[in-house]
Amino acid sequence: MKIVGSKSFSKARECLVVFCFKKTKEKPVIYSHNTIIDKRFSSIDLKNKYIQKENDYVILYKIDGFQKVIIFALGKNDESFRGEASRKNAFHLLKILRNTETTDIDLTRLEDISRAVGLDADKFVSSLTEGLLLSSYEFTKYRTKNDGEKKSKRKVKNIRLVCGTSIARIIKETSIICEGTFLARDLVNEPSNVINSLTLSKKAKSISKKFKYKTTVFDKKKLEILGMGGVLGVNAGSTTPARLIISEYRHPGSKKTLLLVGKGVTFDTGGISLKPSKNLGDMKSDMAGGAVVLSTLMVVSQLNLKAHIIGIVPATDNKPGSSAQNPGDIVKMYNGLTVEVANTDAEGRLILADAMSYGIKQYKPDLTIDIATLTGACIIALGHRAAGLMTNTPSIVSDISKAGNDTYERVWHMPLYSDYEEQLKSEIADVKNIGGRPAGSITAAKFLEKFVAGKPWMHIDIAGTAFIETVSNYLPKGATGFGVRLLTAFIKDWISDK
Repeated sequence: MKIVGSKSFSKARECLVVFCFKKTKEKPVIYSHNTIIDKRFSSIDLKNKYIQKENDYVILYKIDGFQKVIIFALGKNDESFRGEASRKNAFHLLKILRNTETTDIDLTRLEDISRAVGLDADKFVSSLTEGLLLSSYEFTKYRTKNDGEKKSKRKVKNIRLVCGTSIARIIKETSIICEGTFLARDLVNEPSNVINSLTLSKKAKSISKKFKYKTTVFDKKKLEILGMGGVLGVNAGSTTPARLIISEYRHPGSKKTLLLVGKGVTFDTGGISLKPSKNLGDMKSDMAGGAVVLSTLMVVSQLNLKAHIIGIVPATDNKPGSSAQNPGDIVKMYNGLTVEVANTDAEGRLILADAMSYGIKQYKPDLTIDIATLTGACIIALGHRAAGLMTNTPSIVSDISKAGNDTYERVWHMPLYSDYEEQLKSEIADVKNIGGRPAGSITAAKFLEKFVAGKPWMHIDIAGTAFIETVSNYLPKGATGFGVRLLTAFIKDWISDK
């Protein structure tokens, strides 16, 4: 499905959507800017009969050259329509459009609606566009048609929003960000026999080639030369060799360097510390952080942001093969620290640690952000509604929190008190890779902190938000793409700060 901004309605005039705001105990106010539609709407008793609440609608036929006109209730005309409410409205609107089997739709001027009720037009249009596009996502490439299966309803193909040039630009930018979210969803939804360290590397190269930035891939031999014991240890039980994917986008006017590191465990069995079999198939999602990093690079390059961004994805699976590392093994990391592998299912922090320490030494970023489906403890703490945020630089918490609230990819700041280090002490190595059940998300971040050389760093744990079991409005069952919109919004503000 595509959404475009246009100065005029389509020639087909198949369907027009106009909006009204419904206030409690008041008549709905329609904003069609079409006297024929306004008169028809006012002349019959549709207002109180059919539009009682938000997301109610009325369909009128054969008006002003349109085959049908859908009048859709947004709700109260207040500031709530700047964000999440608009995305949810869009989800319900798309369901209505699908049920009417309409393929080409025109939307009335949202700029005029915004001015009429005092809303920020850019944010209103952006949120509504996001909601429509994100709700349209499907992952059905492996489904085959059965002879007895009923024909599916006609899909919505095109939505044309009548608007001026500035709003058309907002629609295009929002579409690019949603495309990035779709890429992240696709990569995570793919089964592990399709996406592994090798195929993910090829995908990263093809994306960067298309959008004209650089990707380098380190093979196993290079990882051995560099001494990346964390990545190699996790990969030891696998028949598919590990890779380190390094994508780099640099705008000639960039003044800041950002390092993004995403966990790329393409399937996590837990290794020798084997996971339970229930929902084990969902562990294809353990590379969601890596998918977000690759997708964010694609978005940033298309938006031509004035930034220098390096995305690093350590890619491997975690298998209990005959040569797999065992609980109690000791590995030497890229930065020289030794780690007692107390639990092989705490593998994500090992590969992230090597990737971050390499990236910080090589590129000297102003800020490092790692994003990962790191701990089940984060799901216990925050559920599926927010990601865990931990950082050694408290001054950036408000910036990432604002980006999270604006995109509704919310984060919750958790502490990194020095006391938590006690849980990671090892008697036979510099540090253990797990600190027990108490504060599991925090001790995982405390482990990572040992590999950032004291430089500004932020850790985002998306274990609960990257992959969900049921549809939640515009978020589909399965991969959500959580993090692409969050990081893009953060980066746009971060590079503008002086």
